[in-house]
Amino acid sequence: MRAFKALWGVTAATCLTLSLLSVMASGAAAAGTSLCVSTIPGLPTVTPLKTICPLGYTLTELGAQGPTGATGATGQSGAKGVTGATGATGATGAVGAQGPIGLTGAVGAAGPAGATGTAGTNGAVGAAGPSGPQGPIGLTGVAGPAGTAGATGTQGPSGPTGTAGPQGLSFVFVGTWAIGTNYGLGQTVFFQGESYISLLNGNTGHEPDTDGGIHWALIAQQGAAGAAGAAGATGAQGPIGLTGATGATGTAGTAGATGATGAQGPIGLTGAAGPIGTTGATGAVGAQGPIGLTGATGPTGAAGATGTAGTTGATGVAGPTGPAGTTGATGSTGAPVVPVAPVDPVAPVAPVAPVDPV
Repeated sequence: MRAFKALWGVTAATCLTLSLLSVMASGAAAAGTSLCVSTIPGLPTVTPLKTICPLGYTLTELGAQGPTGATGATGQSGAKGVTGATGATGATGAVGAQGPIGLTGAVGAAGPAGATGTAGTNGAVGAAGPSGPQGPIGLTGVAGPAGTAGATGTQGPSGPTGTAGPQGLSFVFVGTWAIGTNYGLGQTVFFQGESYISLLNGNTGHEPDTDGGIHWALIAQQGAAGAAGAAGATGAQGPIGLTGATGATGTAGTAGATGATGAQGPIGLTGAAGPIGTTGATGAVGAQGPIGLTGATGPTGAAGATGTAGTTGATGVAGPTGPAGTTGATGSTGAPVVPVAPVDPVAPVAPVAPVDPV
């Protein structure tokens, strides 16, 4: 009878466990799930069959699922089997690749210098290089006495164009000088048969012929009429002078006798230098002259003594590991495991208190 009750308790507990697992697998147990609770102390709770409980059980609704219980302790490990025999040693791996060559030894001492070879013949003279740039124009010398007119020479080649000078002052003719007029820089006047140019602005009340070159500079001086000379050879045409301002029309005088041609007046003052023009593009480099002949090579000197051998290079890196050997034969089966002592039967599950209906 006792054995039957124990078997019945194990069976009931198994059914309850499977029922609970089924409920857990489908989600949390909902309120209202029914269980059969034993009215006899010591019997487990079972799942009803279509809401019908066995004799001695009461149908009870299950409340909401409680939290998961703690994990039980791990059981003892079984006895270790006998270790199998060691497998055969694998084949030796292939020899690794040769390491890198060691560093080169130090260079030996230089041998004595060989005898100097005979000098080679001088190479041919190279072609003349291009002409250098023209030097700057020298200072103007003091004018010498006028010589006799020579025969007209042939036209020489045109010289290089000089850089443009800065803008010079323009001569602005304003008429006959008057004492009360305020003259500006560069204005020219006529006074007593001569022409003058103002040297500054605000030039008022300074008589040109007695100024002493402070405010006025003489441009053209009237020469005295000379005696008629013999007709000279026609000189070269002088530069064209600046065009003067148109004077007022005078009254027509009586026609006088034609006078002799007067001497040419002095050349006017040179204007200030114009601004420096931009630098022209650099000309192409002339072709290089031919290289002179190479002299004969001197005899080779005696070979120097052999240097000491260099130190041995570092050992090369180890070659790759050879392939793994074949797996050894399986060892013999160990001794059979000693049976574990029988486990005490599961204690009956304590009856579950009735659950209040929802």
